[in-house]
Amino acid sequence: MNYLEKLKDPRWQKIRLEIFQRDNWTCQSCGEITKTLHVHHWTYEKGLEPWDYPLEELVTLCESCHEEETLCRADLEQCLLENLREANFMCSDIANLFGLVGTKTLTRNQVKEMHKEWRRRVDEG
Repeated sequence: MNYLEKLKDPRWQKIRLEIFQRDNWTCQSCGEITKTLHVHHWTYEKGLEPWDYPLEELVTLCESCHEEETLCRADLEQCLLENLREANFMCSDIANLFGLVGTKTLTRNQVKEMHKEWRRRVDEG
């Protein structure tokens, strides 16, 4: 069964509806409620079927945000790495970031504070 066929599977359709309901039929990126909605997997793991992921790994995105997330992510990740290098982030800074992200304890406020610090380091050059 190819990926498109898997998305028609009743097990995926059930999960998809659960995610839409959980997210109040709203794009969790831009707040859109009138565009076509998609369920986005934050990560993919080899061997897992689309319906095998924990619900926390799935999010409702409108078609535009889903396309942007899917197409732009690799470029943005590369840009992030380049900016970390330019800002002279130490290995310990990056390890701390990975530790926070890996345990899913990173809050939006922490991300904002880290971004401020990152901008300061880039500006100082």
